[in-house]
Amino acid sequence: MTIRSVPRKVIIVLFLMATAACNLPLDLYGPTEITQTPVELNTDSPRVTATADQDWVVITREQAEEMNLGSWMVETDGFWTPSEDDIVTLEGKIAEYLWQNSTLFNHQPPDREQLGEYQRQFIGVEREGSKIIYGNYFCNNMGFNWRQDIISVDDGGDCYFQVEYDVGEGMFIMLIVNGES
Repeated sequence: MTIRSVPRKVIIVLFLMATAACNLPLDLYGPTEITQTPVELNTDSPRVTATADQDWVVITREQAEEMNLGSWMVETDGFWTPSEDDIVTLEGKIAEYLWQNSTLFNHQPPDREQLGEYQRQFIGVEREGSKIIYGNYFCNNMGFNWRQDIISVDDGGDCYFQVEYDVGEGMFIMLIVNGES
């Protein structure tokens, strides 16, 4: 080993550590609370999937179980199917939440207009007696059928982020923004 090769190895190790740090879940610091009015739970029958012109889809309880999402994507005690009203309530609060947590984005968080460029997948998660909606936001589906396949990307920057929204509390409890590659 020469003296010349040491700095290169140090730089590589530092780069790998920085890359890993960019992908740490931000919920390590606990829930992020913002001032919101509580949300009433919707007891109507949920609509299962999106129509062709919508930019979002709900992954049903049955679909989530079939895909075994609890084993690799999201921590859960079980799944449930969010209603359209649940999604509309979450969507009505997301832009404000993203701006309140703007420092977590590499650039700027998407505003109301830019959110229209994102496609979304919503999964109902049960955890410790709470109903949580896991929202997967992405501006590039990479050619996959995003209405049926879960979009999961390492890196990609602000084009990919995920939120968790506690329906009973009416507040977001987690935001993860993908790191840059």
